[in-house]
Amino acid sequence: MRRGLFFLLAAPGAALFIFFFLIPLAAVSVDGFTDGGRAFLRVFRNDLFWGGLRGTLVLALTASVFSLLVGFAVALHLSRLSSTARTMLVFFIALPLTFSGLIVAYGFILAYGRAGFITQILAMFGVDPATFSRLLYSPQGLAFASSYYLIPRVVMLLLPVFVNFDTTQFNAAESLGATRSQTIRD
Repeated sequence: MRRGLFFLLAAPGAALFIFFFLIPLAAVSVDGFTDGGRAFLRVFRNDLFWGGLRGTLVLALTASVFSLLVGFAVALHLSRLSSTARTMLVFFIALPLTFSGLIVAYGFILAYGRAGFITQILAMFGVDPATFSRLLYSPQGLAFASSYYLIPRVVMLLLPVFVNFDTTQFNAAESLGATRSQTIRD
């Protein structure tokens, strides 16, 4: 490919990168470093920042670990099913990925918010709606809601690996005297 053609093809992407990333980043950086960088010190001294960071880490770790464990187990189970049963179940598992995130978020609010219909049904059985909503909108509750999208993604990534995995390597290693844990580890 000629150099001129390459630059011509790369120009639109470079322009987007410059106008929508580098220029805003430079503007924010100039503003942040005025006054000798004291704005950063004010952020780091604010307890709200540390609480938000802590909540973000809890959300990220909880959602990713939970989704990986559940998605791994589901993909492993699906890989052991017949092709017809697997195809039918994968259709339903992939269904959450077809909806917009905004629509799903609105649905969670309507279902689990303080006045949500599931929250109100639980209130008939003595559950306090405010306490339940506070739990759902905590980092752990948001991790539960994030799993709605993350588990199907894990399943879709791991399922082809499990379906096409050659288990004869395990059998060969075990026939040569390796334990099951040695076989998996090696």
